[in-house]
Amino acid sequence: MKKSKQIIYNTEDYNLFKLIKENRAIDQRHVKKLTESMSKKTIFNPILVNSKHEIIDGQHRLEALKKLCKPIDYTIIDDATHNDLINLNTNNKNWKNPEFLQFYVKKGFEEYRNLDFFIKKYKLSIANACCIIEETNVATYTKFRNGEFKFRHYNKVENFVKKLDRIGKNNSNNQYIIRDKNFILALIEIQKSPKFKWSRLLDLLVNEDVGERKKTGNYTARIQQIYNKGLQRTFQVFV
Repeated sequence: MKKSKQIIYNTEDYNLFKLIKENRAIDQRHVKKLTESMSKKTIFNPILVNSKHEIIDGQHRLEALKKLCKPIDYTIIDDATHNDLINLNTNNKNWKNPEFLQFYVKKGFEEYRNLDFFIKKYKLSIANACCIIEETNVATYTKFRNGEFKFRHYNKVENFVKKLDRIGKNNSNNQYIIRDKNFILALIEIQKSPKFKWSRLLDLLVNEDVGERKKTGNYTARIQQIYNKGLQRTFQVFV
């Protein structure tokens, strides 16, 4: 077995460490849990910093140890960069999509800034926004987390979301489904039909309740039922 060359340092100088602005915000609830745990027994991995003493991993542990007035064990990785935050937290499954979004927003990625503005403006989840942008169910977020996300067809996406909002505003019984991912996916598929007309569906949904459904297929069937009622077969829409 080879002995690791990694050196673990120890200090009580908390001012030695610097936070990276692109890192996720400090979660005080997580700090509180760590503080309670460490007050009983301090067993944890050393904090990882780069040559500038910027924290690559361990900012919550630092805050907890500061509250307990305990010394800090840390390891210096000289060539670690801000981008290593992404690799580390992806592998450890620490970050969630909102944290990846804010990382790239702070790094100045225009596509992510547009997405951040868009989801705040229309009160969308990242999952729903990605499905609308990609026009399909987004099950994995590898490209999104790797900084490769592209916000395509902004105006088209915005028009779709405005129609979603109209459905909710025109009929209060439908307002709870307009942010349901399965309902959104059903609409995405139905609108692809060359026979489909948004104006007809929007008019019908003023008086028709879709009702909550558990699956995309159930929403699709219900929307088709509402849309096709009273139409000649040649004008009916099917997915």
